[in-house]
Amino acid sequence: MQAKDIRHFSKLVVSALQPLLDVEFSDIEENEVQAAMEAVNNSFEHSSVDLFDCSLDPALYADEVIKEAQRTVDARLLSEVAQQFYERVVLECSVQLIHFVSTWPSFLAVVNAEQLARVNQLLTETDRIRWAVSGQPQTEEGKFESRYKRHVVQKLDQLELFGLTLADPDNRSYPLSTAYISLTLADSSLTPSANASISGGISFQGAPNEVAAVSSTPGSFSTEIAISAFDRILLRGDAGSGKTTLLYWLAVNAARSTLEGTLESLSNYVPFVLPLRRFADRDLPAPQDFLSEVGRNLAGEMPNAWVHGVLRSGRCLVLIDGVDELPEDRRQEAKVWLQELIALYPNCRYIITSRPAAAEERWLAREGFASLDLLPMGKSDIGSFIRHWHAAARESMSEKCDDADFAELDAYERELITQVNTQRQLRRLASNPLLCALLCTLNRDRRMQLPQGRMELYAAALEMLLVRRDNERKIAHPDSPNLTLHQKKHVLGVLAYWLLRNGLTDCSQEQAVEQITNALSGMPSVNNSGISVFKYLMVRSGVLRAPVEGRVDFVHRTFQEYLAAESLISANDVGVLIEHAHLDQWHEAVTMAVGHARAGERKEILNLLLSRGKSEPEYLTRLHLLAAACLENADELDANTYQLVRRCAEALIPPTKFSESKELAAAGEVVLALLPRSNKRLKVNEAASVVRAAALIGGDAALEVVASYSQDDRRAVQKELTRNWSQFDTQEYAARVIARSPAFKKRLVLDHADVLPVLQNFNSLTSLGITFEVGELTWVRKLPKLSYLRLAKYSGSLTDDEVGALASIKSLNISFASAESRNATLPRLRNLPKLGRLVLSGLSGHNRSSLSDIPDVPKLRDLIVINCTERPVDIDSEKFPELRSISLHRVDMAAGGTLNLDGIEGFQDIESITLQADNFQGLEKLRMLPKLQTVELLLVDPQAFDDLAANTANVKHVKIIAHAFNRNTYTLDLGCFRRATNLLISVETYGRVEVVAEGLEDPVRLHIRRHRR
Repeated sequence: MQAKDIRHFSKLVVSALQPLLDVEFSDIEENEVQAAMEAVNNSFEHSSVDLFDCSLDPALYADEVIKEAQRTVDARLLSEVAQQFYERVVLECSVQLIHFVSTWPSFLAVVNAEQLARVNQLLTETDRIRWAVSGQPQTEEGKFESRYKRHVVQKLDQLELFGLTLADPDNRSYPLSTAYISLTLADSSLTPSANASISGGISFQGAPNEVAAVSSTPGSFSTEIAISAFDRILLRGDAGSGKTTLLYWLAVNAARSTLEGTLESLSNYVPFVLPLRRFADRDLPAPQDFLSEVGRNLAGEMPNAWVHGVLRSGRCLVLIDGVDELPEDRRQEAKVWLQELIALYPNCRYIITSRPAAAEERWLAREGFASLDLLPMGKSDIGSFIRHWHAAARESMSEKCDDADFAELDAYERELITQVNTQRQLRRLASNPLLCALLCTLNRDRRMQLPQGRMELYAAALEMLLVRRDNERKIAHPDSPNLTLHQKKHVLGVLAYWLLRNGLTDCSQEQAVEQITNALSGMPSVNNSGISVFKYLMVRSGVLRAPVEGRVDFVHRTFQEYLAAESLISANDVGVLIEHAHLDQWHEAVTMAVGHARAGERKEILNLLLSRGKSEPEYLTRLHLLAAACLENADELDANTYQLVRRCAEALIPPTKFSESKELAAAGEVVLALLPRSNKRLKVNEAASVVRAAALIGGDAALEVVASYSQDDRRAVQKELTRNWSQFDTQEYAARVIARSPAFKKRLVLDHADVLPVLQNFNSLTSLGITFEVGELTWVRKLPKLSYLRLAKYSGSLTDDEVGALASIKSLNISFASAESRNATLPRLRNLPKLGRLVLSGLSGHNRSSLSDIPDVPKLRDLIVINCTERPVDIDSEKFPELRSISLHRVDMAAGGTLNLDGIEGFQDIESITLQADNFQGLEKLRMLPKLQTVELLLVDPQAFDDLAANTANVKHVKIIAHAFNRNTYTLDLGCFRRATNLLISVETYGRVEVVAEGLEDPVRLHIRRHRR
């Protein structure tokens, strides 16, 4: 803390204390003020209370300071008023201290470090308590698992953000939580995979019914929902789209047991991260080698067959990164390796990443993998990413920085968001997380003078990393090699090109030194050895790194491809480029080579690509699409070559799959004129692929193409239309595309708050779901036919005006953002004259709901209470004279999950009841419901339900949905129903649930539907 900081803090304290002396303690004597202030000073001076131990709570911190200093303060014999003044001053100082400290630039970094240390300590203590409670000594396997998980957190809980720590090359990473943002996924293929859609009449409330969420979401869904929904995922994404970051984030949070929401069931899983690039030149790992990368220093301590045991249990995440980083001739070997792994350990969760060109949509379809694509970031995602980046930048700023430095960074953040929102070319670049990070870096480094194209962006980033960082900071290294920017790029390019030619993305340190030495052999002006240049580039460039001991790779593969392409063009190896152009590992190198090439070379490359495609029909589509993609980097091109590429691209239109859409989109706006407008003669896959291509290009002309398909009612086309909201102006897209779609004439789910002002375009809507938080509902007046409304997070209080707006609502599904909102809203529901169905989501803890919370709603027939109290039926049934169906969900299983049905017998007209809990009390009350016809049970690992059979003698239909969320196999024994008469039993299982139906005979009918998830 510097002197100016102390002066600033003193001013804050004085400004807070002066009102106390002027008003509340105006009568206190001056000598008493002096005595109290001396006590305050002494208390803080000798305090050992930790701010973090007090959860940064000022009141708690003040109490602890006062308690610690009580003996010395008592010795001062303060008067009663002086003692009161002393305690108030300690509290005010605590408030100002915590506020002041929490606004320090380095505060978030300190918090992150403190949180990591405490999480690790908590993991250790949790393990100790778990084994102590079980009464069993912790096994060697259990101890090793705990140690391994802590190591995963320490190893992987870091994310490199380009440009943030250029002043400190030894600290280029931040905790994943600092910069990770959830991205959006979409089905890769136009035909759903075998396990990509599960439907059913009943949904688990508060539990992972993720697959239903996926199948009901039009177009796209979050990464968290997808991961929870599918046991096996092939995750495809372009370079820099965030594939590896996602795997690391999942591994870290699984190891920490900090996964929440739909992913909570994976919190106790053991993650194994397997980067395939490490095995490009050696055998793929057997289970005993799974720790060879993440955990290599622990592998020697691993108990015998520990990995095999974890795999057999099914309680693990196998995270395989980078199919595309294996040479193409080894990918079939990788597929066989994976098939054998799955055959031996089918119950594990598998996620495999790849660039799209290396793994077609159906590559692992037979193995039950859902193929999902990472979508480009939309406008809101880009804004979120930019804010995350700048928040991390503030953490990295030196304590020497003053208010002007922080104000300057704020200005950079605002200006970049403005430019990205207003310049389509920048927005297209920023839709990729890696390029967005580079834009953030260069916007700051170049004082808001941004490059406009991808090639210019990489060139500027390399100049910053290789030269400007040290020059502008006036850093001199007397013993370091004196290389120009061109020489540095040449040395790195030779290494990058060698890696590309050999199908590698990393190499040993010895191999890297050898290639650098080869590069230096052609530089007579450089007198340094290969090893000294290698060490210099490793330490100072920020372009090379050592991911594991003894190995070297580029900080990101795209830098390798950029430099390799530059080296290739410099060596005039166009023939080599064309020879390998059909290989997906060379795809980016080809497009970047066109960007590096001179006009004549560029013409030669494109003509050779087209000629080879025509002479080798098996590669025609791939090579001609690649030529079209090269246009993105071709700043200038002779007219004849341009027209030739355009005609070849036109022959490939319409695209037939999404991978072709991406290649066409890379060519830019030239493709838009070639894309057909809506035409029912197009096959469904062609129409959907056209929409995808136009959306990836973006802009007004692209929106015109997309809008022409708005009335195409085929499901795949409509899904594609809905997933593109974020790629355009949301309001304009809503008005021109979604509002004209027949799929959304009646029903709509909104994920974007800025669509609310244009809801009048949807005046035929009868059903609306809102997934974001809303605080007022007067906009419902724009929807005169609306009868069903779902509010995922309501924070208002249902004013008279809002009650009037909801007058036509017949079905309301509402979840409250706070207890205050719920308490203010519920009594006013009685004023909704047509309300016949109510879904009420209560809050956690002591704020759970019961029927007593709900006012008398005369026409209410269906009532669903989620997260209800242990005894929810504690109310006079006369409040609901029309009620015919009750659904009660006790979803906080950790709190016991017992549901007490005492009082249910008062609802004599009930015909259907749905129950969800771990345990039930009062099931015998069901016998007292004469009109009860249907009972539905939603079970998670049920112990037994014999009482159900004994108390449902008059029921005609029993529905049971059983879900093995925790992955342990359990048995559902239906033998208790063997004495039933005229009964239909419907069973739907998710996960490893074994249904036993021995002894069931006519007239009992049994229908079973099984889902792997």
